[in-house]
Amino acid sequence: MAKINRLFVSVVCAFLAHNALAAPETSQQELDNIRQEIQAADKDIRNKKAQQDKLAAQIRQTDRELSKQRAELDKIQQEKQLAVAELERLQQEAAALETRVEAMKGQVARLMDSRYRNRRPEAMIMLLQNKDPNEKGRQLEYLRQIQAANRQALANFAEQQQQLQQQSELINQQMAKIQSLMTQQRKIIADLEKQKKSNLSAAAKLDNEISANEQKIKGLRQDEQRMVGVLKNIAERNQAAQKESQPVFRQPENNSNTAFGKLQGKLPMPMSGKITGRFGDDKPSGGVYNGIYIAGNAGTVRAVAGGTVAYARELRGYGNTVIIDHDGDYLTIYSGLSMFAVSAGETVSAKQQIGVSGAMPDNIAGLYFELRYRTKPLNPASWLKK
Repeated sequence: MAKINRLFVSVVCAFLAHNALAAPETSQQELDNIRQEIQAADKDIRNKKAQQDKLAAQIRQTDRELSKQRAELDKIQQEKQLAVAELERLQQEAAALETRVEAMKGQVARLMDSRYRNRRPEAMIMLLQNKDPNEKGRQLEYLRQIQAANRQALANFAEQQQQLQQQSELINQQMAKIQSLMTQQRKIIADLEKQKKSNLSAAAKLDNEISANEQKIKGLRQDEQRMVGVLKNIAERNQAAQKESQPVFRQPENNSNTAFGKLQGKLPMPMSGKITGRFGDDKPSGGVYNGIYIAGNAGTVRAVAGGTVAYARELRGYGNTVIIDHDGDYLTIYSGLSMFAVSAGETVSAKQQIGVSGAMPDNIAGLYFELRYRTKPLNPASWLKK
């Protein structure tokens, strides 16, 4: 909600001429409220900057962790490349071995076919053809050694083939493990990047909130300077009155002898709706309510009593505002209007429509209503009809 305490800053300036001897203690109260809002905004900025520092540290830590996990992923990818290269080498060796095995099988097949066609053992043929017993023995031994070598070669090929198959299976298992590790690393990196993105978004939001608070403090400083000027003006006028030997007249808390004063507890609600902010309650933005906030969308706003429209235009920080001057130095203030139904200088009667509710500059829909006596805020609850 817009800072309602600041409303009276402009009201005092507009009605200073009307209320020649406005109570300086009331203006001092408004100045204190402004300074409290400045302190609250300063504190909020300090808290948000502390949150920013914490987020910045988290972002730096996330960046370090990302670098570490990406390096680990690169290492795993290199291991995968080595495993792929080793698997390709084994596959090539297996293919070459398969070729040699097939060649050996062909040679053995041809030998068996020759034996089958001749239908006689080679040893017998050599014995019949060669009359020298010693030579026959040497040839038989030679044939036996060739056959044994062939059998051993086939056995060796089979063993090598089995070893290559086992190594291939091990490498495939290793590659599956590597692929699983890569999937895990990518998930870790994705989670870290998501966390970093979230932290960056939160930091940007804090930047915007800090900028908004800095602008708010700038406006409050301006209001503070204006209020200091008002207090100075009042003090100078009182001093002038004392010099003229004219005592400063102090009004009572309220004047119940006037027509408006007699309406206490009988005033109608300025707009239908639920009261979401009450007089004296703490505001979320700091400070307290000097009036009431009535929630509602595009409601008809009516004067609570007859009087003269003293102000009907936009008021910085509060949107469109109507101020009605009632008899006996009573004022009623209606802020957050979407449209006016009256203009300054116009006389209005009780329950006459003066506008339509809209929203305060912070986009909270509804009407903000104040009741003041000689600049002093009064609790509307004791004036409005139950």
